[in-house]
Amino acid sequence: TTGEAVKDFIAGIYNPQKETYVWVSINAFPQFKTNATVPDYVFVTLHDITEFKVLNDNFKKANISLTIFKNLALYSDASPTELYNHLLESIVKLTQSKFGFFGLMDDSGEKMVIHAWSGEAMAGCNLVDKPSHFTIAEAGIWAESVRMRQLLIINDYAKEHPAKKGLPQGHVP
Repeated sequence: TTGEAVKDFIAGIYNPQKETYVWVSINAFPQFKTNATVPDYVFVTLHDITEFKVLNDNFKKANISLTIFKNLALYSDASPTELYNHLLESIVKLTQSKFGFFGLMDDSGEKMVIHAWSGEAMAGCNLVDKPSHFTIAEAGIWAESVRMRQLLIINDYAKEHPAKKGLPQGHVP
């Protein structure tokens, strides 16, 4: 041990039953006996800051969202490709994702045409044939929100899901 005090150390403690984190601020103050160089014991306090952390994280996301919308005005004369790349970059930043793509549905509503891939997605992708047109009915879990016509958030991709159809050889894991 260093014998140094620790102040305002933030830690997330995962609760598997609730599948959520409790966030705490930790302070630790070593207590020494006279002339001792090693602490006799440590006085520790934990303060639940979950509500503050959630509010702060939401504030940061809202600020990013406002910046995205503000910056859209800068793209009023941009090409569609420049606009799509900007939107994708903004969405990846907002969601704190490593991988992303931006696509538009065709007129039939049966196919999505991908117009932009994040740099991380392309760098990690070893598919020989990188398609840009996808049939929604045949696509995997990424297309489930389109099929359901509602938002779908998946935070643990390793978990089973009925819409998963496996990954092609060389696909980003």
